[in-house]
Amino acid sequence: MRHAELALEAFGFSTARNTPYAGGYTTLLYGRREHGVHALQIEVNRTLYLDEARIERLACFAETRARLGEALGKLVAVDANVLIQNPPRQSLAAE
Repeated sequence: MRHAELALEAFGFSTARNTPYAGGYTTLLYGRREHGVHALQIEVNRTLYLDEARIERLACFAETRARLGEALGKLVAVDANVLIQNPPRQSLAAE
């Protein structure tokens, strides 16, 4: 989780765990940490890129998309061995 937060924060995004929503269905369905399959659910605030009243992209859409892409690139570059160093623990909601 911390690697994801750091990657997003490095590109100017703020992060919160399980706030305002605490999910878990998607990560429980697709994640199999004991088999090396990790799942992460990221929700992006639409106000970062969309005029919701007009349902139109904001002028900053391309820049936001690029920053998000760079953050995700940084995250997937994390050495997979780092992910398996910590044993699985009881998770809280989507965490």
